[in-house]
Amino acid sequence: MQTIDRPSRAILEEIRTAWIAENGTIPIGNSTDEAGWTQAIDAKTALTSEERSAFAAGDELIKIKLLKQVSRRVEAEVMTQLEARGVTMQIRFNPKLKENGLLDLK
Repeated sequence: MQTIDRPSRAILEEIRTAWIAENGTIPIGNSTDEAGWTQAIDAKTALTSEERSAFAAGDELIKIKLLKQVSRRVEAEVMTQLEARGVTMQIRFNPKLKENGLLDLK
């Protein structure tokens, strides 16, 4: 564990590099799976076949509403999983990104 006064990407990258070097191998989640930890959750992958059809046939407003709906569903699933793991910290996803079908921490 290392305590830092102010978060800094450069410091965090140095800590990460040193940790990987100390470990001797690149841990899962730090190579091919890194995007799962660093990028927003793409809720569009959770579209049902009916939702895909509605999305393809819909106008821009329908698409936005559908993506918000799917994003809220995926958000609820994520929150349920976190709660089952004992997470009690308040987590809030950026509401503006839900229009694009993305969940990213605010």
